[in-house]
Amino acid sequence: MSEAGEDPAVEVAEQAVPSEEGAEAPQEGTLGEAADAAESATEEKVADEHEAGGDGGADGEASEEDGEEEEDEEEDDEDDEEEELQDDSFDDDEDDMMPEYDITLNGLSSYLHALDLGIDLPTVDLTNQGIGDQGIIDLLNKLVETDKLSSVCTLKLDGNDIEVDGACKLAECLITNNTITFVDLKWNLIGVDGTSAIGKALEVNTTLVSLNLDGNELGEEGAEALALSLMKNRGLKYLELKDNTIGDVGACALAYGLASQTDMVLLDLTSNDIGKVGATAIAHHLVGPQAEYEDLIPEDSPLKAEGAGREPSYTLETLILNNNSIGDAGAIALGSALLENASLHSLQLRKCGIYAEGVVAITKALTEGNEQVTELDMNANQCGVTGEIALNDMMMSKPDLYVEWKDVTQESSWDVNQIQEIIQHYGVSEILSNILRGFSLVPLIENYKLLGALEIEDQQTADEFVSTAFSEENLLHGLSMVITILNQGEEEEEDLFDEVMVETEADVEQLTPLLRSIHGHMQTLKEKLVTNDMEVIDYACGQVRPFGEARLKILSFITSLVRQNTTAISKRMIELGFPLLFMNLLAQYPLNNILHNEVVRFVHAALRVTDLRVAICSKEHGLLDALIDRSVEEWEKPLNERGGFSGHLAIIARAVSALEVDGSDVMEGLSENEDWQAFVTNDLTAYTEQSQWSETYV
Repeated sequence: MSEAGEDPAVEVAEQAVPSEEGAEAPQEGTLGEAADAAESATEEKVADEHEAGGDGGADGEASEEDGEEEEDEEEDDEDDEEEELQDDSFDDDEDDMMPEYDITLNGLSSYLHALDLGIDLPTVDLTNQGIGDQGIIDLLNKLVETDKLSSVCTLKLDGNDIEVDGACKLAECLITNNTITFVDLKWNLIGVDGTSAIGKALEVNTTLVSLNLDGNELGEEGAEALALSLMKNRGLKYLELKDNTIGDVGACALAYGLASQTDMVLLDLTSNDIGKVGATAIAHHLVGPQAEYEDLIPEDSPLKAEGAGREPSYTLETLILNNNSIGDAGAIALGSALLENASLHSLQLRKCGIYAEGVVAITKALTEGNEQVTELDMNANQCGVTGEIALNDMMMSKPDLYVEWKDVTQESSWDVNQIQEIIQHYGVSEILSNILRGFSLVPLIENYKLLGALEIEDQQTADEFVSTAFSEENLLHGLSMVITILNQGEEEEEDLFDEVMVETEADVEQLTPLLRSIHGHMQTLKEKLVTNDMEVIDYACGQVRPFGEARLKILSFITSLVRQNTTAISKRMIELGFPLLFMNLLAQYPLNNILHNEVVRFVHAALRVTDLRVAICSKEHGLLDALIDRSVEEWEKPLNERGGFSGHLAIIARAVSALEVDGSDVMEGLSENEDWQAFVTNDLTAYTEQSQWSETYV
């Protein structure tokens, strides 16, 4: 959101400048004079030729020889005239062209020289040239002397150490000028007296559209003087007065002075030490009437005399009060005024010391009554969770309203209680539904933090959510949401060798609503894993059937589910044969390294859960036999013919073998499994030595 740093009136000024093509007459001392003279001579010659040709039609056809002689004479005459014109217009050789005059690189001297040559100056840009009072006086005198002041539309004089004398000279010119539409005097030193002089000029000047006096030490007195003059002005639309320490007194005066102004559309009072009193006056006079407003303008003030009988116009379109401590009281006054306003489009209240109460007042006005405001900047205020919820609600209800209240690149920092307040406000079911449909509460809070703190206590809500999340059209996003909820918003631990987890002894009815609903959908997830109707793709290495991103997400989800370490879930996985299914997927998709890693993650997680660990290590469920068969089959092949999962088989085998060393509850069963012992002693050892396997990988 802009802060009117680039004045909209610049565009107005530039549009007011006539283009070269549209110039009505050439200027003295320019190339236009020579070009017009040449064009005029040519036109006269064509007219003479036309007259001569008119007699020929009555006397009959002229001889071809006579025509050629006449054309030669005409060409000689044209050459002579062009030479004369060049002699008049150039001091150099006749073959030289006059260079374009550059008036943008050499500061004040360039402009003065250009004026000596009679060149029009629609834009004078002396930004940060440090020309001082004498420089601006010399420039303005030269403009008057050469009668070129009327060619100027834009004056950019910011950062030039201009003081009272320079400002007074400019004011003197503005009194009579009717072409200048844009004046930028920011970061000069014109003070109270210079401001008063400019103000007096504005009383009669009706051409100036934009005036920038940022950082000119106006103070209260300068603001009051300017306010009085602006009551008599017509035409000024954009007024910028940043960093002028006008305070509440100056703000009250300006608000009163501008109240009846029908032309003003933008007012920028950033960083002016304005408090709740000044903000209330601005709200009352420029935005909308306050029911209990106390006027602080003294009765004997010239402002009161000048403003007698005038009614507020309320035509302001952009109001910028950034970096003023208006607080909640000022914000509440503005909120009340907005309910009565029909013109304001942009309100900027960045860093104004506003808390939740003031924020709520603004959002309530914009939600319940005001339809005109399209931009609101509430950045760097202390909105709190209540204020930010109000801002987010307003943004959701008014999609055409552009709102800023915090840096979207910075994550929220709510504590647990504040996050619960957000959840309570929007409701668990509504949050799940909106996130599942792709919506977000950013910048209020990130989805992962919201999901991580959710507790689904209602079984119907859980059933509806899981059913929708596991549907074909939502599967990928839905699984991601469920994983985030299960992991409580945290990244999954990648340390696969923690101590064995203790399972929660719970049957299905004792599970949380979410886990109970997931338990009922696990058969569906298994079917999605084993059913793959994706088309085979031809690669250089052969034909490959993609596993699919959604199926990979199911694998990741199952691993997250294992980490919930609940007995009912573990038993359901065993019933559905998930451990052996995962092992078989390695061979079915030998080139999918992402799948291979997910299988390893699942096995490592399952080995930390009692029921799954026992199932994996028992001969009854066949996983060890499958592991032995796959490993031996792959490791006997030459290296260049082995599947991409051969190393993953070794990782799984060594993880299972490590259970014996750890003295776990499956040690006895493993030690009595002769096939396993032979595999570990011979095949796994040989593979480890052949691959120079490092103990650090286990």
